[in-house]
Amino acid sequence: MDKKIYLSIVCVLAIGANAADLGTIDVTGVTDTKIISNVSNEDVKSADLAEALYKEVPSINLIRRSGIANDITLRGQKRDNIVVTMDDSKVCGACPNRMDPPTSHIVTANINSVKVSEGPYDVEEFGNLSGSVKVTMKKPTKKLKGNVESTIGSFGYRKVGASVSGGNDKVRLLLTGSYENSEQYKDGSGNTVSKQIDKAVTGTKFAGYKFQDRYKDMDAYTKKTAMAKVYVDVNDKQDMQLSYTANRSDDVLYGNSKMDAIYDNSDIINFKYTIRDLNI
Repeated sequence: MDKKIYLSIVCVLAIGANAADLGTIDVTGVTDTKIISNVSNEDVKSADLAEALYKEVPSINLIRRSGIANDITLRGQKRDNIVVTMDDSKVCGACPNRMDPPTSHIVTANINSVKVSEGPYDVEEFGNLSGSVKVTMKKPTKKLKGNVESTIGSFGYRKVGASVSGGNDKVRLLLTGSYENSEQYKDGSGNTVSKQIDKAVTGTKFAGYKFQDRYKDMDAYTKKTAMAKVYVDVNDKQDMQLSYTANRSDDVLYGNSKMDAIYDNSDIINFKYTIRDLNI
């Protein structure tokens, strides 16, 4: 027994003596990344970031549920496998049925750029399995400027929005607001959402899920938003951002669900303090 123990110790020492220095090993990788910088200018419907991403990124597909609050898939995966951030803060929905996916809380009119990164190997965003959607919102400008827009579209779509920004070298402020409303969209046969549901459930066990007669011609949704953002240059190496975003959606019709949303409200407060060159 003792000889076996001594022999094992000798073997271990021999293995350790033959260790070799492999030098420095560099591991590099490239992820598929797409940056969209014209979302607010090109997309007409401010209420639905998911639809704008679907148009711009080939790897993103749209799960259409209503006129707004649609969801996305990235590289074939969905839900919490996709990390959505707004100004580096993670955005989450509250409904387990995905009636308010993270993208529904971000209005395209307030976006500066969107970075879509594919693949799970992103050390910057924890928890993502499919990829990430990083949204950077607009920053206030020093020069005083404002913008007013009005849009009409198919299916009775109407949008009115306004923004104003200004400040000085130390403090800058941005204020935005919008109102959007749309009637029910129609399919290729001219059927509204309520008519599509009637045809789908008639003669089935779900026949009781039809719209009541007084609701059959109601609007598909109404959405009001507001955002206030303050940017402060503390000094040459420090700056601070504070923003508040309010979303108010009323009477949102979900054609593929057993329920609709009487209201969907969200309030997002984001605070960011940046310090640069800490090692100097």
